[in-house]
Amino acid sequence: MLDLILNIMIDLAFLSFVIIQGLREKKKINEIFGIYKKNFLETLKNTVVVFLVLILISWLILTILTMIKINDTYKVDETLRYLIKNAPYFLIYLLVIRTFVEEIFFRVFLTEKIGILLSSLLFALVHIGYNSIVEIIAAFFLGYVLAHFYLKTKDIVAIYLSHVLFNITNILIVVISI
Repeated sequence: MLDLILNIMIDLAFLSFVIIQGLREKKKINEIFGIYKKNFLETLKNTVVVFLVLILISWLILTILTMIKINDTYKVDETLRYLIKNAPYFLIYLLVIRTFVEEIFFRVFLTEKIGILLSSLLFALVHIGYNSIVEIIAAFFLGYVLAHFYLKTKDIVAIYLSHVLFNITNILIVVISI
């Protein structure tokens, strides 16, 4: 329970920072959150494309790192198994709310402030808690893909949905392997 409360506080701090900065810059609330009018089919197409690119990049990274004998994904799997068994509500929180906060902070806010490379590096560094080299490397490249597509499409809803779908896919892989 303490972990959940701490994570909610962290997420609120990140969102508050983004909102305060946006208001200082005289942005409208939709601009602060990167929400622009898109039609449903365009968002659906963007979601599918980004999700498939995330899967492909993830597979390539894992294949290359495995070929050079770097594969510590079991550490991420252990964390997911623990959350599935002992803290499923916390896992849902991370899946829905944390992913939203990550997209707002790293894609909408940081990418526009410091660029794709630095925002992707910082995104990778927040994944250090898994203690997995593969997770950190993958988070960098996947963060880069998400940032690139956000800047290209300005469709944060599609970026968020593709990130959630990607995370669900990884969870399902762990569940199937239990």
